[in-house]
Amino acid sequence: MEQINMRKYTMRKSSAALLAVLLAGCLVACGKKTTNTDAGMEAISAQNYEQARTCFDKAILEGEDLQLAYRGQGLAYMGQTDYESAIESFDRALQNGGMFVSDREVDINYYLATAQYKTDNCQMRSRRLMRSQACVRDRIWSIICVAALKWKTETMTEQSRI
Repeated sequence: MEQINMRKYTMRKSSAALLAVLLAGCLVACGKKTTNTDAGMEAISAQNYEQARTCFDKAILEGEDLQLAYRGQGLAYMGQTDYESAIESFDRALQNGGMFVSDREVDINYYLATAQYKTDNCQMRSRRLMRSQACVRDRIWSIICVAALKWKTETMTEQSRI
């Protein structure tokens, strides 16, 4: 009887250890690599936007963290003053976001608003977003965009007075 209990105990202990090793291996293997994305961010820091775009394109093709890769791609386009392409990249980054709004998505919305402000596309976009039942990230963007329009209008009004 005691031998049977000892075998059960040993079997449970072995099973628990095996399960822990498998879970640890899965966590390491399931983590998204960001090799190309990291290289792209370094290129942006060095203001080498063409190389950054190449790195982010590779990151997207290799399936790295897509939200981060598209965000970086948008930053590279902004560095090259290609705001239309930046807008597309930031939209794709937001599409690859999670269910809940994170700090990263708020950050992407700031860059998106800036790119749209630079293209003067802000007014049309904010009207469309206010009419729709947008998700939280679109509402945040809309508020930012409306604030930018108000600031731009006030600045233009002040300049016309002078």
